[in-house]
Amino acid sequence: MAALLAAVLTGATLLQGCNAVEPEFDPMTPPPGQGPFTGTVADWPLWFVWHQFGTHCFSVQSCKIIYAGHPHGVERPGRSLESIGRPIEQIISADMGPIRNFPAPAEVTWTALDGTPLTASVNVAEIFADRLVRHTVAREDILEDSNIPYPGIILVVDDRTITVYMSTWMALKTRTNPDNPHSNQHSGVVLVHTKTY
Repeated sequence: MAALLAAVLTGATLLQGCNAVEPEFDPMTPPPGQGPFTGTVADWPLWFVWHQFGTHCFSVQSCKIIYAGHPHGVERPGRSLESIGRPIEQIISADMGPIRNFPAPAEVTWTALDGTPLTASVNVAEIFADRLVRHTVAREDILEDSNIPYPGIILVVDDRTITVYMSTWMALKTRTNPDNPHSNQHSGVVLVHTKTY
């Protein structure tokens, strides 16, 4: 009888485990070693709970991207990056949002320049699993107590290659160019991930 009771209790425990629901991810929970989110340099190393999003398609016949339930891209041929004549950092931007970390992966369907149909699932949550902001500014250069806007995540399709960048904007303590009154701010774009299909 004792053996039967033990078997029943073990089975009930196993069933409970099968029905257990994983806790929902909370973007406000700090990464290991971090305090509560402030949106200032006090969060060093900088991390983020929301983000902006943007897409750009170059050297494709067509390009469709779905992220956070919103479609992006072009149904017509996308011109080459080289034909624009400016560095990519001056062309790309993230204008949609803010978006809470993190939606389902971005689903990309496109036709490469040579007519090859391609698909990819780009897992932004995996790429930014540590939730750290990618930037090039030293902590001591950032203005204390200034608000640091949510970073931008930018997905770029260029023929057969998908690249993910992060864009940032920060107020600086001093001007980087004494003759330019607007040089006490930093805006930058950092390449984070790339894959060719």
